[in-house]
Amino acid sequence: MAERVWYNSLTPEQSMFTPRILPSETNLIMSYESGTLLSDLMLYDNISDSSWDYILDKVFRIKLKYFNNNCEEKEFLQDFSRLSKNMWVEKAEERFRRIALEAKYKEKLRSISKSVWRITKPISGMHGDLHFANILYNQQTDQIKVIDPRGNYSGHMGTNGDDIYDWAKLAHDLYHGYNSIVSNVAHNQYVKQLFVKKLEEYKLPVKEILDGGLLLLATCVPLHGDDPSRQNRMLKYVEQELKEKIIND
Repeated sequence: MAERVWYNSLTPEQSMFTPRILPSETNLIMSYESGTLLSDLMLYDNISDSSWDYILDKVFRIKLKYFNNNCEEKEFLQDFSRLSKNMWVEKAEERFRRIALEAKYKEKLRSISKSVWRITKPISGMHGDLHFANILYNQQTDQIKVIDPRGNYSGHMGTNGDDIYDWAKLAHDLYHGYNSIVSNVAHNQYVKQLFVKKLEEYKLPVKEILDGGLLLLATCVPLHGDDPSRQNRMLKYVEQELKEKIIND
């Protein structure tokens, strides 16, 4: 239901970048869209650096122009501080109890969650699960389509959310290597470096976005209980990153 509400809440301009939704009172019926998941291109295809420059810049421009709108829903704006705290701090705290990390690492993650929460601002157009496995790219038509949105923000259904979450979701994939860890293949280092370059180019808060991405990677560990080896790979990466942060911060 939350996903259906998200699609039905899109503006006409935003709908250009999603599958077409057919009218239905109960079901979510979408058009078939051809293309390749950007995660597959990143992990398995040997495409040129210049092509990645073009594709990633296209993703950034679409996100900033069409999915970063001012939020005008009064009720959401009034409740935003509580909702965003639940999204970044309280949800993370609940997940920490299910993660096998040393206390010092959990404390560092707590610090990150609060730092990110404090700078968040409300927007309309948040996808909520914006990693490369949810972005289709058609190389023949040069079209981007986003799929599989979260559809809610701390229980508030629709497109409203915060300005950091989608970027952090991209960071947990493009910088921290979520899809490469899941698939157990080498991460694309050029895409990793390019992602940071684009954050800087578009004057986005690099530190908070990268830190938020690490937090999201850590808190998704309990969701992968079907594959303990995958969880171990995630934990190993998170521990190493946090160890370096504790030393350097």
